[in-house]
Amino acid sequence: MADIRGVIPILKTPFDLDDRVDEESLRREVDYCIDAGAHGLGIAFGSELPKLSEAERTLVARVTIDQACGRIPIVMSTGYPATVLAARASREAEALGASAVMLIPPANGLPEAEIHGYFRAVAAAIRIPIVVQVMTGAHLSGDELAALARAVPQVQFAKVESAPPAESVAEAIAKAGDRVTIIGGASGSALIEELDIGSRGTMPHAALVGSFVRIWDLWHAGRREDARETWQREIAPLNAIGGAVYKEMLRREGVIAHSHFRAPAESQLDNEALRKLDRLCETLGIG
Repeated sequence: MADIRGVIPILKTPFDLDDRVDEESLRREVDYCIDAGAHGLGIAFGSELPKLSEAERTLVARVTIDQACGRIPIVMSTGYPATVLAARASREAEALGASAVMLIPPANGLPEAEIHGYFRAVAAAIRIPIVVQVMTGAHLSGDELAALARAVPQVQFAKVESAPPAESVAEAIAKAGDRVTIIGGASGSALIEELDIGSRGTMPHAALVGSFVRIWDLWHAGRREDARETWQREIAPLNAIGGAVYKEMLRREGVIAHSHFRAPAESQLDNEALRKLDRLCETLGIG
C-alpha cells in the first residue's frame, strides 16, 4: 500500500497553442516536482480534469506515471457523480499504475448509506488505497469521516480543505486521525497551521514546489520559525495573487511552454497581478 504523505503537488495540465495536452511540458513538470523533492504527485481538479476528455485523462495519467517511473506515489482523482463511473475510473487508474485514487464524497445531503455505498463500490473495484477529498460543498465532518473509514477500510487518507482549512484539518485529526492519515490542501494556504496541529502532508499547487519542500523540511527539523518565514516570503505572495498565476509561474520557471487554460478560462492576470508576480520572481531569482 502506498504511503501518501509529505508534499504532494497537484499537477497543472499544460496545453499547446492548439489546445492539445502538451506531453513534453507535462513530462518536464513531473521531473521538476520530483527533482524539487516532492513526496508524491496528484492529478485532480486543479489539473483541469473536468475539461479533459476520458481519453485525455488517460493520457495525462499514463504520461505522469510513465515519467515518474515508480520514484514517488501518484494519486489520481477518479470521482464521478455516478457510482458505476467512479468505480470504473478507479479500476482504470489502478491498471495504469496509480498508487491511490482520490474521490470527492457525493453531494451533501445524501444519506450515510448512499455515501458509504459509493465508496464501497469503488473499494470493491480496486486494491489500492482511497483518498477522500473533503472540501466546501462536499464536506464530511470528522465523525462522518471516521465512520466512513470504519465502513470502508481502504479509505486510509483524506485531503481536507473545507473552509476554514486549518480548523477543518484540526477537527478531522481529532475525530478520525486514528484511522485516516489527514493531509491539507487549499493551495498550501494554511500549511504552517496545519503542520502545527498534526497534518501529515499537503497537496498544494505545483508552482514553487521547492519552496513547499523546504518549508516541510525546516518544520520537521525543528526550525519552525524559519519554515514560517519561508512560507510568508515565497508562498503567501503567490497565493495572494491566485487564479491563473500558478500556471504562469510554472512557465516562468521554464517548466511548461504555455500557461493558458482551456476556455472558458480562469480570470486572466491583470496588469497589477503581473506586476506583483514580477516582483516576486525578482525576489526569488526566477526568470
